[in-house]
Formats: sequence, C-alpha cells, structure tokens
Amino acid sequence: MKKLIILLVALATISSQAWGAIYYVDPDCTDTNPASATVDGTAYDPATPACTGGSDSYYVTIADVNLKSFSVGDSILFKKGETWREQLTPPSSGSAGSPITFGAYGTGNAPIISGSNLVSGWTVYSGNVYQATLTTKPWVVTFDRTMGIKETALGNVNAAYEWFWTGNVLYIYSASGDPDTVYTSPGMEAGQRNWGIFINNVDYITVSNLHVYGTNDSAICSQYEDHLSVDGVTVKFVGPTYYGSAAVDFHEGSTNASITNSTIQYTQTDGVWSKSANFVATGNNISHIDGPGADGIQTFNANSITITNNTIDMSDSVTSAKFCITAAGGTGSHIISGNTLTGCPESGIFTVTVSDIVISRNLIRNVQGSGYGISIGNEAATNNTTIQYNVIYGCYVGIMKNSTYEAKNLNIYNNTIYGIATTGRGISLGLSPISGKVKNNIVYSGGTCDGCGVNLGGSSIIGGETFEMDYNIFYPERTNFIRAMNWSTYSTLAAWASATGYDTHSNKDDPQFVSTVTPDFSLQSSSPAINAGSSVGLTRDFSGNLVPFGSAPDIGAYEYIPLIIPEPSLLIPEAPSNLRISP
Repeated sequence: MKKLIILLVALATISSQAWGAIYYVDPDCTDTNPASATVDGTAYDPATPACTGGSDSYYVTIADVNLKSFSVGDSILFKKGETWREQLTPPSSGSAGSPITFGAYGTGNAPIISGSNLVSGWTVYSGNVYQATLTTKPWVVTFDRTMGIKETALGNVNAAYEWFWTGNVLYIYSASGDPDTVYTSPGMEAGQRNWGIFINNVDYITVSNLHVYGTNDSAICSQYEDHLSVDGVTVKFVGPTYYGSAAVDFHEGSTNASITNSTIQYTQTDGVWSKSANFVATGNNISHIDGPGADGIQTFNANSITITNNTIDMSDSVTSAKFCITAAGGTGSHIISGNTLTGCPESGIFTVTVSDIVISRNLIRNVQGSGYGISIGNEAATNNTTIQYNVIYGCYVGIMKNSTYEAKNLNIYNNTIYGIATTGRGISLGLSPISGKVKNNIVYSGGTCDGCGVNLGGSSIIGGETFEMDYNIFYPERTNFIRAMNWSTYSTLAAWASATGYDTHSNKDDPQFVSTVTPDFSLQSSSPAINAGSSVGLTRDFSGNLVPFGSAPDIGAYEYIPLIIPEPSLLIPEAPSNLRISP
C-alpha cells in the first residue's frame, strides 16, 4: 500500500508539472485586486465566457499577470477578440517539457497586445492637416490599422496616411474630415511602448496564437533566455526606434530560440533578428519590410541556425532595405532551405563569414535592381559552403562570391539560374582564392557582358586544394560569355573546355524548360539535361523527388519524372470467381 501511495503521489506530481494550472485573462471582468499578483476571481467560466459560474482563476490586466510567479507548465490564456494596451513581461520560468505558455482561448479574432494607444481630441491645424496632443514620441502611427507614413517635416504632411510628431503634438493628414469620426475601427493609434512582449532572464517560455501590434521598437524582444518558442503569432506595425531593432528580436544571451508558423508584416526594421544559438525559423510568412538596413530574417553570430520553409516578400520595399535572409557569423552547422524569397532589395540570401553552411531548395525570384540571388560575402576565410538545388531567376547575378577572402570547399550543385540581367552574371566566383566543385548547374543567361555566363576573373585555386567545373549547361553561347581565372574570355563552351580542362562534359544547348513564361523550370522529356549530370551524393531534388530517377542525375534543380500510365490490363479488375448471388 505504501508503495502504491508513493506511486500515486509521483504520478500526481508529474501530471502537475506537465499540465500546470490555467489562468484566463478577460478585460470584461472586474479588477478586484489591482496592482496585485492575486487573481481577480476564481469562479471564471471560459466556455461561456463569464466571470462567474465556473471554477477557474482569472486576471483582468497584463500588469497583474506580470506580477505573478507562475509554476512550470502553467498556461496564461488571453480572451480572443480583446485588446490590451500594455506590455507583457513574463515573470517566471518554465522547465523542459513544461514551459509556461502565453496563448489564447475563446472564439473570434486572436487577442491583441498593442504597443499603441488610441489618440483622440483632434482639431484642425491647417486645411486637411489635424493635430492632437501626444506627449510621448511615437515611431509608428496607424490609421484604422493601416500603416502610416512618417514624414520628415510638418510641411510635408500633405497626402493620405502621412504624419509627423514634434513638440508633444501629433499631426496627420485626413482629407475626409475629423479623424475622431473618420477613423473608428479601432481609430487613430500611435506607438507609446517599445515592446509588446519582453522576455528577460526567464527560460522555457512559449508564446502562441497572439497578435502583437503597434510597437515603437520590437513587438517581441528577448534577452538572456533559453528555449523561447514563438508559434502562430502575428506581428504588425513596428516602428524603428533605433537601427538594428527587429519586429521579433532574440537578442543578447538568447539560446535555443524559435519562431514558427508566424506572420510578420509592416515593419520598418528587420522582420526577425537573432543572436540565439540553435536558432530555428520555420514556416513563417514575412512581408512589407521597409526600413534602413532592414532584412526579412537576420542572424548575427548565432551558432547553428536552421531557417527553413519561410515565405519572404520584400517587393514593396522602397527605402534602403537589404536582404531577405542574412546569416552573419556564428559557428556550427547552418541550414537555409526551402524558402520562397521574392523581391529582395539586394540579395535573396546573403552570408557573411559563415562556414559549414548548406543553402538548398530555395526559390529566389525577382531580386530588385542589381541584386544577387545568393551572395557569399566574407570578412574572413570560410570553409564548407554548399549551394544546391536552388531555383533563381530575375536577378542581376545568380550566385555571387562577393569577397576577396578565400572560400575553401565551395560546392555549387544542381542549381537552375534563369533570366540574368543584361550586364549581370549567372555564377560569379572572381577575385578570391577558391576550391570546390561547380557541377550539374543550368545557367540560362540573357547577359551580353564578359563573363555573363560564368565569371572566375581574378580568382585562384587555394594551395593544396582542387577546383572542378563540369556537367553543367550554359545557354546560350554568346561573345565572351565565360571568363577564366586569368581574365581570358571564351565565346564557345568548346574553346573554354579545351583551354582550361573545365566543363569537358558540359552542354551548350537549350535545357528545354517546360515554360519560361509561367515560369516552370522543370524539364521537358527531350531536355539534354536528363541523365546528363554527375553524382555528387545528393538524393532529393528541388521538389523532393528521388535522385537519380534514371541512369544518372539530371542537370539543374529538377529531376525529370516522366508521367507513367499503367497498361490498360492493369486497370481492369479480373472477373470474380465463385460468385454467388443469394435471394
């Protein structure tokens, strides 16, 4: 009996640690214990929801939640359809397997934690420009949750959604009249708090299914924490308090942080910035990033990162925004894979002084201006960079080694590069010592400059190392479309192969994509790329298909998979035997 009691107590303890208590946060209830960690009631019914008639504990304000020392495994759930104009600062840590969770309950739209306050009491300043008193400087202003445009001087406020703040007064443009009556859903809002959620020196925290809007700096900021998980969160309308902030910022002392399945929009800073070791960013949707130096996702001296299956669209960036994904520094293995990157201002993927990195199966398209699909920009020598099975089109340079520092074991396999600018290049690895392999790539370049297909000008082979180029398709041949390490240029693939010994098995013919209009860069059945590649140890193509399907890997990012129609006899079932029909 004694052993049974001990076992039951142990199970109860484990259950308590795993599940914890649930606290509900409902602003429609009465704050019976203001400025206190004591719950405001213990008869809450979340199903109704109602402040009485149940048996659960509830709070009304985030300020009171911030005072409570929660136990491991506890959940603090915010009521859907409600807005809190406060900052959430988790006060205590969870543990491995039993995090403290801040999430949502009920029906309707996700709960909002807002860094902005409503601004009212508008009066006419001049013409269609209105003014209201606001003592704290805002860095973000929204008009019924449409992002405002900050002007540099009051005289420039002359068009829809423009604003300016000076001398404790906010000025906005409103052609339709009094902002108090024009903007009511929810109204004019101005950033008054730097952060929506600030995690400081607490571990094993999960933030899920919340919306965080209208902060002057980061919507979510963390430092000196371990195992912070941000999942299913929506962040919008983030201002640039200082250069280097981000909508979601995993800052100094962060480890094992992750952001997954979240949406980040309308930020004037980086979408995500991380210094966390073992950082994971997966399945996020990031768009409308527009601010000085802003990136979609940036890691800085973060060891061992995984950035996969994110969608980043910076097509509407008009200021000096930078890259869709940046990995700067850090040790350990780095993986950037499966991302869809559109309209990046300077590069789709930019790495700086990163070794042991694999960049694979990314779709990078329509990079702005003279930008690059993938850019390797080192401030020191690097080792072990693999770029494989990416599809890159509509940019100035497809793959660029943008540094004079050596790149050892740089391997570029099975990429498809199309639609390079007239003066751009498909693959450019010039000006630095290199070693590695360039194999199984398709470069379909419209460029007409020297080295527009491939540029190795000014590069050299690292002492004691080797460099190989072969089994590629470079189309079409153009005058001087290949540039060698010694700056010599070649107008035919045959002349290049004869002079250098590179690309002796490569091809100059049209790779025969299914469509360059749609576009669809998979291969037609008559493509010269089919079974024409060399094995480099890869087993899955851009789409995840098995490699090789035929006698050898195909060249380019797509393995050709023929449509197999079974013989008619295989589609007709055999007649049943011993069939009996009973009345």
